[in-house]
Amino acid sequence: MERLYSAWNASTARGTSHSAWNVSTARGTPYSAWNSQRVARLTARGTPHSAWHVAQRVSGGNVMNQNKKLKPFGEIPESFCGLKDEGLYYVDKTGFIEYLLSQKRNICVVTRPRRFGKTLMLRMLQTFFEYCSDKDDKPVDNRRYFEGLKVMDAGDDVLKEMGQYPVISLSLKGMRNDTIEDMATKLRIALSLACDKYACLLKNPALSDSDRDSFLQILSTKES
Repeated sequence: MERLYSAWNASTARGTSHSAWNVSTARGTPYSAWNSQRVARLTARGTPHSAWHVAQRVSGGNVMNQNKKLKPFGEIPESFCGLKDEGLYYVDKTGFIEYLLSQKRNICVVTRPRRFGKTLMLRMLQTFFEYCSDKDDKPVDNRRYFEGLKVMDAGDDVLKEMGQYPVISLSLKGMRNDTIEDMATKLRIALSLACDKYACLLKNPALSDSDRDSFLQILSTKES
């Protein structure tokens, strides 16, 4: 005990914390010199010290190859497709799709504090489930956005749901008004704009007359 105390006392006397002193002296190198050499080694391999730490965290602790470039940490778009197209980092939450389907619920409420990625996750769900068509009304396959992500290992029961549904996405951002009537008008306009891309479904024989009339009424609401 006396030897340990004297070693700790010697380290604090020279202005070095005991844990730092223990790490450095175990290598026979003063801590500050050892740290400088470490930074020099990282810089020599073409990796800035701070970037190396970022790479360590992103790669799960494995040292990044010196020829492998880090992806940019840009402003995160609200569009899932935009994020994937720009090659930005994405924390894979696609496993939620299998969970969501397994629950078989009509309503699912996701509550998290702001800036926790709720909007981005909803955009991801939209990209997965949404039926998209090009200008020639031919289906668009969004599978490329999910290659390498967890949902692709979920099996056929989950993947068969991809691109099968018209998805309506509404945001209440910017709908601040003085009256309830103004708010309702803006909401109807937002719903009409969200449904515009599915106007091609009016030609679908599976649509009943009443549903077609309701759909046409929604589409007819435009901003004045």
